[in-house]
Amino acid sequence: MAAKTSTRGYGLLEGILARWRMRIAEQQIPPGSNREILVDFGCGLPPAFLEQSPFREKYGVDMRVDSTMSAGKGVHLISCNLRGPLPLNFANAHADVVTILATIEHIPEEHIPWLFAEARRILKPNGILIITPRHLGRRPC
Repeated sequence: MAAKTSTRGYGLLEGILARWRMRIAEQQIPPGSNREILVDFGCGLPPAFLEQSPFREKYGVDMRVDSTMSAGKGVHLISCNLRGPLPLNFANAHADVVTILATIEHIPEEHIPWLFAEARRILKPNGILIITPRHLGRRPC
């Protein structure tokens, strides 16, 4: 079982912000959409969004996981440094939804085009890409 120490931010409001991001992501998936395969870039530990998601197959991609970790609840963890540029081990047009929740700001600017290209490559036609920021408003000082 994976360690239950969070790799997502810190502080008093982090749990509230994480739940807010999960709600926003869920709201972006239209009712009746195919909920077969979900890939979450930068899933963190624990991968709360994936664990609560109703998708049939759920993949969490993060540089802080390894092949010996198990998230449970049908979540498959994949170790990958999202700072690229190397292809992710997913077939073309594999996922119905790709999420990047509170992760994009941690990717160096020069690697963001690679990350978006990989998301596009693994999304099925008419797939959904969901990106949320880390904070609701301005970054704290």
